[in-house]
Order: sequence, then structure tokens, then C-alpha cells
Amino acid sequence: MSGARKLPALTVALATVTLASCAAEDAGPPFREVAGTRLLMASVMEPAADHLWASVGWIISAEGEERIQPRTDEEWFLVRNAAVTVAESGNLLMMHRRKVDDEDWIAWCRDLIDAGDAAMQAADARDVQGVFDTGEQVYFACAGCHAQYWANDPNQFRQ
Repeated sequence: MSGARKLPALTVALATVTLASCAAEDAGPPFREVAGTRLLMASVMEPAADHLWASVGWIISAEGEERIQPRTDEEWFLVRNAAVTVAESGNLLMMHRRKVDDEDWIAWCRDLIDAGDAAMQAADARDVQGVFDTGEQVYFACAGCHAQYWANDPNQFRQ
């Protein structure tokens, strides 16, 4: 008789746990995507990539060679921040509302994350050539994705 009383209590406990887990799934993720893809690109990704690209380079003229590079701790810090923003933008672009598909889109986003991470490591090492080279990786990730998704439908990312 005591075994019969425990069975309903166990059943009620399992049902409660099951219902609680379903309620948690229905609530959705704890984040909320505020910006659409176009706004994210214009306000977060592009300024960071532009800063990264403009932070190193060489101008060769009749007067000689001018090196463009971070020189102070603060300048290197800003390059590092731009690299982190580029990398994390790849993660933001994979979020539900922004994600276009589960294959190529995700691959381009991962390329962007890898390029931003490599740029961050180059900035940490104060490696001017490394920042320059990873800028190329960022460019190819962006250009490849734009060629595949934006060129065919420039109105695809309206927000």
C-alpha cells in the first residue's frame, strides 16, 4: 500500500518538472535583437572594420615612406577594441532574426569571428603586419558574404 502512495507523488513531481521545462522553452532566449542586419552592419560592424583597416598602412610617395600604425597604449587599445567588435559582430549576425541560413551564412560569420580574433591577437602583440594581414581576412569575409547575399538582393536587409 505504501508503494502505491509513492507512485502518484513521483508522477506529480515528474509532471511538474516536465511542465516547468516546457514553460522555460516557450519563454525564448533571454536576449532581444534590437537592430536588424543592416543597422547592425552600419552602426557596429562597419565602424569597427573601418577603424581596423585605417589603423595600419604605408603611404609611399616621392618624399619617402610614411608608416601608419598605432603608437601609444591607447591607440593599440582602440585597435584591439575594434577587433573584438568585428569578432563579436560575427556572433551577433548568427542570431535568429538576422541569420539567413544555416550553412553559408554561418560559415561567413565564423570567418568574420576568426578574422576578428586574429586581429585581436595581433593588436595584443602590437604586431603591425599582423593587424594589416588580418584586415585582409576581415575584408574577404565581408566581401564574400556581400557578394553572395547582398549583390543579388540589396533590399534583403532592410532594417
